[in-house]
Amino acid sequence: MTVHFDFTSQAFFRDPAAGIARLRASGPAVATKFPIVGKVWITTTYEATARVLKDSETFTLRKEGGGLGGVAPSVYVRAK
Repeated sequence: MTVHFDFTSQAFFRDPAAGIARLRASGPAVATKFPIVGKVWITTTYEATARVLKDSETFTLRKEGGGLGGVAPSVYVRAK
C-alpha cells in the first residue's frame, strides 16, 4: 500500500512534524512517492533506518545488472 502524501504541499512546509507523524503512524517502512523520483520506500523509525543502513545484502539501490535503481544512466557518473 502506498501512502498518499504531498511533500510539496504548503501544509507540509508549514508543519512538517505533523506530516512526519502521519507517516510514522503508517508503519516503520512506508511506500510513498517523491516528486520527480517516483515511488520510494522510506523508513520512519530509528530502528528501521538502522536496519536498512546496516543490511546491504537485503537493502540496496543496485539493480540485478549492477546499475543504480532510479538513476538514469546519463546521470550516473562512475568515479575513475
